[in-house]
Amino acid sequence: MKNIQRLGMIFILFLTGLSPSLSAHEGWYIGASTGVDRVEMDRTFSGTLSATDTIITDETQIDNLGLLVNAGYRLNDFIAFNLDYTSNKAQTQLYYRTDTGDFNTSSFDAKSHYLIPSVHLIYPVTHTFNLYAKAGFAIVGSTWNSSDKEETFNATDGNFTVSTTSAKGNDWSISPSFGLGGQWAFYEGWQATIEYLYTKSEFNPQEDTSVLSYKNQSLLIGLRYLFN
Repeated sequence: MKNIQRLGMIFILFLTGLSPSLSAHEGWYIGASTGVDRVEMDRTFSGTLSATDTIITDETQIDNLGLLVNAGYRLNDFIAFNLDYTSNKAQTQLYYRTDTGDFNTSSFDAKSHYLIPSVHLIYPVTHTFNLYAKAGFAIVGSTWNSSDKEETFNATDGNFTVSTTSAKGNDWSISPSFGLGGQWAFYEGWQATIEYLYTKSEFNPQEDTSVLSYKNQSLLIGLRYLFN
């Protein structure tokens, strides 16, 4: 009976995180996480579309498996400085009909790299489990390719004349970023993490003809190692 009581006490201490050997310490850390990365990319035209054009499709959302790596320094039990890196790919297509009966298809794809410095504000729930909020900014660099296909109606023979153009380039932007997460110290130096991360960015890849807007939401689980 005493042995059962001892085992029960050990189990309770484990669940409530009262093991002093796993308590949080200051120091450098590294980590990696993976999960669902939801990317919404909107391309808004300012010079191509007219008020009488009919948009058929204009937005693409991409859900893919994301990978994020990070490093940082935990100053104390309540504050940490963090740097994240991640990347993603996104595609969109705009298909519309003009008031003259022509059909235009504009395809756009981009690969983006995110460098996200942030500050973590930490709330120690127990000695082994912390909640945190993070706030910072995302430096986003993108390379892109675009292709435009025009199908012009020929009233003389009733056929369409097809012409295509393409372009490529790169751009970058800076935008706010925030997130919420939790971390559990399950072994000396090792932590399991779960995190929600949001970034949004907007830039102009084609000189006033379009504006590209990103919304990136990630739900991530990972591991982190804190050097003591």
